[in-house]
Amino acid sequence: MSRGHNAPVRTSAIRRREGFTVVGARAVFALILSVSLIPPSSGWAADKLYLGERFGQVVMEIDVRTGDRRLFEMEDYPRVLTARNPAVDGADSFLFLAGDAIQRLSIKRYRVSTGVVEGVSGYDNYASMEPHGSGPDIGITLADMVVTPENTLLALQGSLGPMEIELDSGDRRLLAGPINPPTGHNPPMQEPLDLVWESSETILVADRFQGIFRMSRSTGDLDLPYPTGAFLSPPYNIERLPSGQILHCLSQEDHALYLFDPTTGEDQVLSSGGPFPVGPGIPFVIVWDIAADEIGHIYVYDLGIPAVFEVRAKTGERILISSSERGRGPDLLAGLSRPSLSAGRAFKLSGSGWILR
Repeated sequence: MSRGHNAPVRTSAIRRREGFTVVGARAVFALILSVSLIPPSSGWAADKLYLGERFGQVVMEIDVRTGDRRLFEMEDYPRVLTARNPAVDGADSFLFLAGDAIQRLSIKRYRVSTGVVEGVSGYDNYASMEPHGSGPDIGITLADMVVTPENTLLALQGSLGPMEIELDSGDRRLLAGPINPPTGHNPPMQEPLDLVWESSETILVADRFQGIFRMSRSTGDLDLPYPTGAFLSPPYNIERLPSGQILHCLSQEDHALYLFDPTTGEDQVLSSGGPFPVGPGIPFVIVWDIAADEIGHIYVYDLGIPAVFEVRAKTGERILISSSERGRGPDLLAGLSRPSLSAGRAFKLSGSGWILR
């Protein structure tokens, strides 16, 4: 039976497996959640973290306070056969890239508390040949999704560069392409790896070979304020703090988390492992992915231990959140090809208040 573009579809019921909660049934999906950053006077503080693979099969929820872990599965055959790259868009929901049984792609919303799946953009109605929303089709390479305060979704669309999707209408548009920009001017991007929201006018895009670009969201124009030479280590994976400082890591065999200050041009090791660790706490082994919530809490997934840490921005102190030694539930995901960590939303702050733990 066909459904309307935005008709919710319930996934299978919650069940128990091997002593921990699993949501869904037949298919297991790869999820990574992103979170946009806004000024420190207001924003969301995370009480959950999400760990998964960019092109893998599972997502793990981690409780920030207890370190407890649980796995999610989703099933909505034939509408959802694969699921990738989610971005948090509320305290109880995230968006993700879904592929259906005939390999058509769309952006869908998953309600964590109810297991309801909703169509947002693209081929979200399996029985229809018409996509929801206008603009270029969504490609299989869509990744690094970020929800903005303007209620749009930013994502990297492979060699085509950043795409912006209106969440209300589902309309899609390309901002610029890395090699031959459809809009914008040189210098062109070569291989974009990650992006973050900067303002209502601009985004920052990390490029494998050139550093961090600033791109106009209205025109696609590019400039390169932070070339590779400005950094101690290539900024392959980036997060922007409410202060404007940029966290980055190499996401390879490196045991350091770096903090770049755009106002001074200074890049420094914020926290690290190795023979001479920077900051107190269990030393890092492989800093693989980073996440930050909207009020500036910093989180790190260490692939080498494996473990999840919170890192204090002022001291570089590493506070263990979850590992084989802390928290209940299934083991942290180890040995994954492309594990990714992101911060979920929990508490909405206004004014100058902070969540204290």
